[in-house]
Amino acid sequence: MSAVCDVCRYGAPDGDIERYVEKVTVPEDKFDLFVEMRAYGKAADVALKMKDKDRLQEVARACNDNVLERHIGEMIDRL
Repeated sequence: MSAVCDVCRYGAPDGDIERYVEKVTVPEDKFDLFVEMRAYGKAADVALKMKDKDRLQEVARACNDNVLERHIGEMIDRL
């Protein structure tokens, strides 16, 4: 599936790429693709499903969005 995502990254509209990324079954790959796309909210959701505090913190550092950072802090507190 990641080969399809690689192709899409270089010519498909973002909505199409997200549609393909949603179908990725390996959570680590899905997380990495969302981070690469700067879809930080979706990356945080994947990290939460994985119960991975380190990945949540990675998203919080990268997102540059105070609201999302606070939301991620709440996610981490729930784990």
